Amino acid sequence: MSLLTMSAVTSAPAAAATTAPEGDVGVLISQRQCNVGEVPRQIVLFLGIGGDEGHRCYGGATGSISLPNLGVYELFSGGYTGVIDCKNNLHFFKPNERKFPIDVCNELTILPA
Repeated sequence: MSLLTMSAVTSAPAAAATTAPEGDVGVLISQRQCNVGEVPRQIVLFLGIGGDEGHRCYGGATGSISLPNLGVYELFSGGYTGVIDCKNNLHFFKPNERKFPIDVCNELTILPA
């Protein structure tokens, strides 16, 4: 089983977490409405070549979520430690880091801090 990770930020009001359209590998991580006020800060994935196809936000606790063939340009780690599993590489991240996989990714994992 491969590893995965997540991210994206806007100033939307606080909202309850929602289940991601992708299949959950673990039960404690989810895609959610982007919220700059959430603690810890969310993981944000910027999609498409150049990050111009929108973004998705993720958060939760230790676990993994499937991102079937998701084109990821950039990842902002928010307040999380983890890894995003892409076709050409594993990209490990610590809180407040930016990574540029520029790849098709399949799984996002939040690791213990």
